[in-house]
Amino acid sequence: RDMLQKQVHRFEEEQARREKEQESQIEKLATAEKNFETEKARVIREEEELRKHESEEKNRIWAEHENKVVSELSDLCNQPQFMFTSFDNTNLPESFHGSLKPDFMIEFLEQYVIFDVKVSEAKNLQVYINDQVKKTAQKVKGNEKIYSSIFLVVPTVAVKDLKKRTFYEEGYSFFVVSPESIAPILALFKKIENYEFAEAMDPQE
Repeated sequence: RDMLQKQVHRFEEEQARREKEQESQIEKLATAEKNFETEKARVIREEEELRKHESEEKNRIWAEHENKVVSELSDLCNQPQFMFTSFDNTNLPESFHGSLKPDFMIEFLEQYVIFDVKVSEAKNLQVYINDQVKKTAQKVKGNEKIYSSIFLVVPTVAVKDLKKRTFYEEGYSFFVVSPESIAPILALFKKIENYEFAEAMDPQE
């Protein structure tokens, strides 16, 4: 009887120890799950805040884009190395009427080079640009005063989102460019203009 009582006592002690260990493991597991959920919620919150910040920054860039580009174009055209006659959509040549109101143009060899500043809230910028190319091509179609190259200016950060940046539509070449490209483009047109002017002169001049 004594031996059986000792065995029962050992079994009870062992069972109590195991129950205590099991309770401890359950508590640890519950704590780990709670910590995991807390960390998961923190990561999700940070990702949402980051997306919100990126969206706000993108909207700010697009909102300021048009005014900044038109202002930069105007300033560049007035610089001594360029000196292009320029127009914006509030001051177009008399021959322009109807729906064709480019954001900015320069006069070049008796034609007009269009710089159209694109402002978009579209989720898919490529689809938007593709559509704008077609619409602009229809507007300028048959207008002999429009130069064959048309430039669509988008923010620098948006250029990387475009897989296609050059288009040919209705006899016109369209180029999607960043604001940083404007000065080199104007310099190229000035070079061409100077060559054309030199060819029209007699050798003595």
